[in-house]
Amino acid sequence: MGLVSETVNKDGSGAAGLSGLWLAMDTSTAAMTVALFRDGEVIGDKSIDSERNHSTHLFPAVQEMLADAGVKAVDLSGVAVGHGPGSYTGIRISVTVAKTFAWSLKLPMIGISSLETLAYGAARRSVEMAGSEHQERSWVVPYIDARRGKAYTGLYEMNGRQWRCLEPDGIRPLESWLEKLGELAEQSGISRVRRLILAGDRKGFGSLLEDYEARSSVEVMMDEELLTAVDVGKLAGMYGMERAVANVHGFVPNYTQLSEPEKKFGSGK
Repeated sequence: MGLVSETVNKDGSGAAGLSGLWLAMDTSTAAMTVALFRDGEVIGDKSIDSERNHSTHLFPAVQEMLADAGVKAVDLSGVAVGHGPGSYTGIRISVTVAKTFAWSLKLPMIGISSLETLAYGAARRSVEMAGSEHQERSWVVPYIDARRGKAYTGLYEMNGRQWRCLEPDGIRPLESWLEKLGELAEQSGISRVRRLILAGDRKGFGSLLEDYEARSSVEVMMDEELLTAVDVGKLAGMYGMERAVANVHGFVPNYTQLSEPEKKFGSGK
């Protein structure tokens, strides 16, 4: 497996490209998360672990956030949404709400990878903790459980304040994926990778994490913070309108793989 950059380098500061009032949301994981931006600055955010009962909590949370900011839905300039991969039902809830806002109010909609959001949040926190004088090259591996020993995952890099995707989102066997990433990090050349950040639930990595930390010559960090809509919005600002959805009505989430019913009945079996 060779590394291929799937995106051009971006300034990792994020959100600067958002003009006006933008709503961001994601329900692809156990976190129900929404955020409100004005000209790239966060003016409200809310995240709860709702055990994937997002259909009950999402719209009231959006209404409350708008009311707290003293604005209405008609004041919005656009909406950004995490489009997966992750929970099939969860993804559909936030994407449907975002599409409803965009279609009914004729707003632009920006779709952002939920895995990239998880990775970017971990990288951002790492930079904030290290300080501007210690921004070493880090690889970030986001993890969302895909069951049966597999994970929704990818590979992202924060180098200074430059952010890029090295391996696109996909579903991969977790154990062999971590092994390969460790080898690549150790072989990364003059500007070698100094830190490997694993972003997700520690329990999902299980005994692999302890074993991996013991054998790796690269510093390994674990970030278990929930995915947040603040990072959805920051990434939307980073990418700008190049990520805007051309056909809101036809927009489909990134499920990465078929659901079990689709596998069983879609094939005609």
